[in-house]
Amino acid sequence: MALVDVERALTQRRAYWDPEIHQQELERIFRKSWLFVAHESELAHNGDYVTRRMGSDPVIVVRDEHGKVRVFLNSCPHRGAALCRADMGNTSHFRCSYHGWTFANDGAARGIPEINEVYPKSFDKSAIHLFEVPHVEAYDGLIFANWDEDAPSLQDYLGNFSFYVHALFGKADFEVVGPPMRGIVKTNWKIGVDNYVGDGYHLSTTHKSAIDMGIFETGRESERIGRFSERTPSHCISADNGHGIRVQQMPIEFDTPTFLGWPQRYWDTFTSRLNPDQVEMLQALAVAHGNIFPNASILEALAPHVGSDTFPAAYLHLRQWHPISADTTELWMWCFVPKGMSADEKMGSQRAFLRHLGFGGCFETDDFQNWTSAASNNRSPLTWDFTFNHQGRSVEAGNDVPWPGNVFPVDHTEVNQQNLLRRWHDLMEVAPSNGNGNGHPANGH
Repeated sequence: MALVDVERALTQRRAYWDPEIHQQELERIFRKSWLFVAHESELAHNGDYVTRRMGSDPVIVVRDEHGKVRVFLNSCPHRGAALCRADMGNTSHFRCSYHGWTFANDGAARGIPEINEVYPKSFDKSAIHLFEVPHVEAYDGLIFANWDEDAPSLQDYLGNFSFYVHALFGKADFEVVGPPMRGIVKTNWKIGVDNYVGDGYHLSTTHKSAIDMGIFETGRESERIGRFSERTPSHCISADNGHGIRVQQMPIEFDTPTFLGWPQRYWDTFTSRLNPDQVEMLQALAVAHGNIFPNASILEALAPHVGSDTFPAAYLHLRQWHPISADTTELWMWCFVPKGMSADEKMGSQRAFLRHLGFGGCFETDDFQNWTSAASNNRSPLTWDFTFNHQGRSVEAGNDVPWPGNVFPVDHTEVNQQNLLRRWHDLMEVAPSNGNGNGHPANGH
C-alpha cells in the first residue's frame, strides 16, 4: 500500500511519524513549494529584516537598500555559522560572529578580515554572495518564497484559491499587530494543517465547552443582528494544489454589505476592493479557516463575546506549522488589523484572537490536547502500518454560490482533507530531480 491510498482515502500513520518520511518531505515538499515568510508590514522600511524558517531551513527576509525584498539562507558561506541572531531589526549589513565576514543586505560580500594575509591574490571577493532564495513574491501583502528554480509563479501556485486569500487579506491594507507568537507543539505539522484546511467535524466534540459558554457565534444572536436568511450557511471548498477552506456564515441577510466585527468606516473600502462574490462570502461570517499548501493556515472569525474589557470584534489570523521533526512542530502565529485602527480597536481584535486561538486560548488548549495525543500514541513503529481514516462520504459539489474551486454545500465533511493528502501524495511520489539531491539550486545562489 502507498503511504496514501487516494482511492480508499486511507493514510498510513508512517506518513506522519516516520523520521525517514519527514526527511523526504523536507526535500520533496518544502523545497519545492511556495512558503510564507513574512508580511510586507514587517518590512516597512529599507533595511528592515526578520528571521524566519522555510521548512527546517533558517532564513533572513530583508528589504534591501533599494527596496527589494530578498530571502537568504541564514548561514555564512564561509563556515556556515548564523549571520543574524536577532528576530527582527534594521541593518545595512550582516556580519558573521565567527570570522567577521560581512555582507550587504543585498547579499554581496563587503568585508573579509585579513583578506590579503589569509587568501591568495586570485581570491575573488565579488564572487562571494549569500545563498539566496531564487523566487520571492507577494500577494495581498503576504510574502512567499520558493527554493525551486523551476517553480511556477505564486499566482499560478495559488490558482483559484487566490479568490479566498484576497477575500480575507486583500479587502484592506493590513498590518501585523506585534511580533508573531511562537511555541513548540509536540505533534506532526500535518495534524494541524488537517484541522485548519476544513475540519468542522470536530467542533461539537472538541470545543463543546467553548460553544456552551457562548464565545463562538453559531447563530444564536441572528434575530438581534439582522433578518433571517435561507441560504446554505456552511461550505467546504477544495481548491487547486491542495489548498482548501471552510466558510461558515450565520443565517442573516443585510440590505447593504456588512462586515460584522470590523469598524464600520472600513466597510466601503472592503466592498470596493472585493468582487460581489467575495463580498457575499464575508456577509454574516462566523468563521472562515483554510490552508495554503503546505503549511500556512489562515482564519478570519467573529468573536461576539471576548470579555467585559473589550467589545465584539473580528480578527484575521495566519499561522505557520514549521516541521522540526516527525513529532515536533514550531508553530508561529500572526494577527492582522487594517491600517489606521485606533489603539482600542487593535487591542479588541488582538484580544479576541488571543483568547480564542492564542497558546492559552479556549479553542487552542482543546486542540493541543488532541494533536499532542495523536503524537504520543503513535511513536512506536508498531503503529505506523495502521491507517488514518479520511473516508468521509462522497459529496457532490454544489452551485448555490459562484465561488471558485469544488464548492461543497456541507459543513461536516472530509473532502478538503482528501484533497490535501492527494497533493501531498503526488509530491512525495516524485523524487528530487535537480541533480544535487537536496532541492536547492545547484550553484547555491
